[in-house]
Amino acid sequence: MVAFIINTMYNFMGDIMKLNCENCFCIYEENGKCILDKIELDILGQCTECIYVNLEQDVLNDAKQKLLKKYEILDT
Repeated sequence: MVAFIINTMYNFMGDIMKLNCENCFCIYEENGKCILDKIELDILGQCTECIYVNLEQDVLNDAKQKLLKKYEILDT
């Protein structure tokens, strides 16, 4: 069985409110909010509208190396 929830939040004036979003890699996330008016959640509560930003492999590797160096310093 698959369940979907269409989630739209309204404030007390009836205006659509932007939903919080913690997925900074989703193209619809902007400043911690979802820019879509409506989203669907799957049975696990995950957004089915999410589209991930594709990062070039060299950009991803550079970011990993920077973080590894940062945490190696903290571990010693």
